[in-house]
Amino acid sequence: MYHVRGGAAYRINNGAVYDKKRNVYRKGVQRKGIPDIIGIIDGKFYGIEVKIGKDRQSADQKEIEKEINDSGGVYFIAKSYDDYLSKIK
Repeated sequence: MYHVRGGAAYRINNGAVYDKKRNVYRKGVQRKGIPDIIGIIDGKFYGIEVKIGKDRQSADQKEIEKEINDSGGVYFIAKSYDDYLSKIK
């Protein structure tokens, strides 16, 4: 958890998990499309998706974006730290 401007943010790990006993990767338990970072700042919910290089939003991520925005939250894609800073203000 990170405290930012009177809020809190959490990194969500959506990736597969390696199961040593079975020698396989197990599917993640989070709903597909959940943003990489979720948090609340000044009473407002934020969903932040991190995209680097040619990485693009999936259909699941677009669906979550719509749900967050339709619920009064803020969703955005951050392509760099400077991009994040310009959008979080």
